[in-house]
Amino acid sequence: MTSDGFFWVNLLCALSAIILLIRLWRRTRWMFVKPSMIILALSILLFQLPLLVASDIVFGMLPFPAEVAVLVHGFVLGGLMLAPLAFRQAAYDTWTGYLDRGRAGVGIWPLAVTAAALTLAYLAYVPFSQTGLYSLLTGQDPESFTMAREQSVKLVTAAVPRYALMLLASTVGPILSGVVALELAETWHDTRWPHRIGRLTLLVLVWAACMMSGAKGILVFQLMSAFIAFGLYRRLRVSLGGFALALTVILLPAILITVLLSSPEADAATNSSGALQATVARALIVPFMVDIWYVDFAQQGGGPAGIAALRPLAVLFDITYFDLPNHIGLTYAPGYYGHEVTESISATGGYLFYFYAVFGLGSLPLSLVLLVLTDAVLILTRRIPGTFGIAVTAAMLVAAQKFVQSDYTTVWVTHGFGIVPVIGLLMVSLRSQPAVIARPAHR
Repeated sequence: MTSDGFFWVNLLCALSAIILLIRLWRRTRWMFVKPSMIILALSILLFQLPLLVASDIVFGMLPFPAEVAVLVHGFVLGGLMLAPLAFRQAAYDTWTGYLDRGRAGVGIWPLAVTAAALTLAYLAYVPFSQTGLYSLLTGQDPESFTMAREQSVKLVTAAVPRYALMLLASTVGPILSGVVALELAETWHDTRWPHRIGRLTLLVLVWAACMMSGAKGILVFQLMSAFIAFGLYRRLRVSLGGFALALTVILLPAILITVLLSSPEADAATNSSGALQATVARALIVPFMVDIWYVDFAQQGGGPAGIAALRPLAVLFDITYFDLPNHIGLTYAPGYYGHEVTESISATGGYLFYFYAVFGLGSLPLSLVLLVLTDAVLILTRRIPGTFGIAVTAAMLVAAQKFVQSDYTTVWVTHGFGIVPVIGLLMVSLRSQPAVIARPAHR
């Protein structure tokens, strides 16, 4: 295959995927409560389009560029054909459950108290002065900020603070963001400003607690949870202008934080422009670059790594575990940053590329099966009605985005994808009277 042929294959496959996705959106919008559809939409944005734009670079970099094309396009196009066929009734039940706009008996304060308890559990082990958030607020230089982030999360050995912060940022925080956003949407015209300010203050405090590590992406995910919850509340009838405004609001905190970390001697306008470019690059370009590192490792860096790179299988078969993300980071990151990196660095790629680095191109069928299985969480969310169900589903869909950037099992647990619906069901089960939901058959 020539470089031009590689480009045209990528272009044709990307256009086909976009057309299929738009067709599904227009005909069966309710299907977009399925995590698999969110993963596929993001795969078009973060895999197919970067592969198209960087066709020449990827073609010249990899010894077998055709394999990455088969991997990416096979996953997206195959997924768009398979995912709509699975868990359809569960998806439709989840969607129609939102017609019951009752609050499902779960209020804001149980979530707020839980968030406070998790925050205190974290701060009991990690002083606030040693967190990434403190480094950010006190205007420390970028190098000190990066080290503070490492120390406040990755270098914390005790399980209690690590899991407390993980549960807060990936589960309780996103659900609470959605619940508060929906309450404000429903009662904005019926409440006074003190009540509104109180709810907004609660959100700011919870978001600050979630950001103890200083990672700006966490704040973006909290905002996304509120926006997706509002979109589901509106039955996904959001105008293009409203979507653009929401996207701007979601990315603005990340841009401002990047500006704050820039050199104070630099011109403010230059800082703002550079922050916007850095944010866009971090969101769209850098993840795909890391994914290509995994492909390069498999093709000419000693891979595929085999089951030694899968910790559960390595333990089961008594094989020495091979920390693939750490190896990728130590191998490729110094060339990207232009300097040495910490030994604890972990370059995480999407599970599609992780399994390629482990098993080679034969991992594609496995990746498609795992994609479809993400929709199994709808069996749980279908049992959570009303606005609380909307908030839980929104938090789950936000967590689902991590499948394009992290290992499969890590997303289910660490990023809260599997925990969010369980927490939602647990809170609903504490109600005195269970809700009864009418379940029409899907169309």
